[in-house]
Amino acid sequence: ATAPPSAGAGAGQPAARQFKEIVVLREGLVVHVYDLLEHGRRWWRSLAWSSDAAVSLHNLSPRTVEARGSRVHTVMGSLQRSVPPAPSVVISRRLTAALGKQVFVPPRLLYGLIPTALLSAYDLWQNEDGSLIGDVKPGHPIGDALRTRLAVSLSEVGGTVSGAVRRLCLVDEPTPEVGGPNAASIVPRVAAAQGASSTFAASSAAATAEVDTAKPAHTLLNLLLAAPGSPLRSLALRFGRLEDLSHVLAWSEEDGLAAAAAAAAGAGAAGEASLEASLIELPRLGLTFHARGARGAAEEGA
Repeated sequence: ATAPPSAGAGAGQPAARQFKEIVVLREGLVVHVYDLLEHGRRWWRSLAWSSDAAVSLHNLSPRTVEARGSRVHTVMGSLQRSVPPAPSVVISRRLTAALGKQVFVPPRLLYGLIPTALLSAYDLWQNEDGSLIGDVKPGHPIGDALRTRLAVSLSEVGGTVSGAVRRLCLVDEPTPEVGGPNAASIVPRVAAAQGASSTFAASSAAATAEVDTAKPAHTLLNLLLAAPGSPLRSLALRFGRLEDLSHVLAWSEEDGLAAAAAAAAGAGAAGEASLEASLIELPRLGLTFHARGARGAAEEGA
């Protein structure tokens, strides 16, 4: 689909059209409209409008409330927005030979594809193989509790490309003793932290930190595309009454990339049955739920 021509085109210049992608979710009768954006000579999808803000992975404005039968829905975004072609800036880094070249991905290019709760907490970089890694934003509160990294892998099944989002724990930074053998290394790090390059230094340290294999990795479950009648769909409906799905994170400790990719693609019960939600986080409300057998335990955080 294409949006109406942009009214800002000058005389003698062809009117710019905005290409859009329309996604209809049968479950719940929800419609999402994505802008197809060009950035760095590549195409990206970015959520522009949704018929139900509660069943979306990103928050948009403006918002209007509509009554449909006995239910009230919040419609968000704009269908008339046009993003004309414009120059773009590509930011890349090469921290180590092993990591290779990594290109920064602005959050707006992933609106509606990755939950807002993660986009606001992590800076995402694309690797040369197309996968993404996410470093905790310097100064974000999530980094105070646990050092983590996001790893987004892509897989193709039957011509359909899907992504699996995993959260990995990183090895804790050692705390050298005052006067010990590593005391000399404290001085330059403190100086860097106090200087203008502190943000870059913190980001580089997070990107090159080792993964702590002794701690469990978590795979993000896609509540938006959960199959009808599945346990994951039941969780989405239950927690959707408390918070928008853009700020509900359902994690599984089971480490299976193939099953995670199937769940991310909205596969049926066969793909989702191999993954069970062991951790539910509502960061905006400061709530965390841990699965314990048939019951869950809630814990309140800051």
